Amino acid sequence: MNELEVQAKNLVIQAGWKDDDLVLQAHGEIDMEDPEEILGTFFQNVHKLAIKRSKKVILNIVNLKFVNSSGIKSFIRWIGMAKQLKQPYKIQFFCNPSFTWQRSSLSVIQKIAPEIVEILQG
Repeated sequence: MNELEVQAKNLVIQAGWKDDDLVLQAHGEIDMEDPEEILGTFFQNVHKLAIKRSKKVILNIVNLKFVNSSGIKSFIRWIGMAKQLKQPYKIQFFCNPSFTWQRSSLSVIQKIAPEIVEILQG
């Protein structure tokens, strides 16, 4: 497993490039008690790479069926890192509105940093 990949109990996140955009594909569920142990390091690595090579990170969560509140907190910490930059990169969530957690949580996440977070429906 590389530093831009997560493989956990019910979760896989893989990274790749589409032109100059860093694209993260998430599948499964974030339901572990403390996802920060895994996601904290992952998002720090994503953040470092985005600063060097990308103006936008696309997080495709169309196949991410569930995220608990601790997982939401991991997303928020990552957005906070990007928001603190002088020239922050954009974060685009590509979502599936049929999942309740996405409908209820993503609009709140976007309000934290509306200047850098965009929500698109797939």
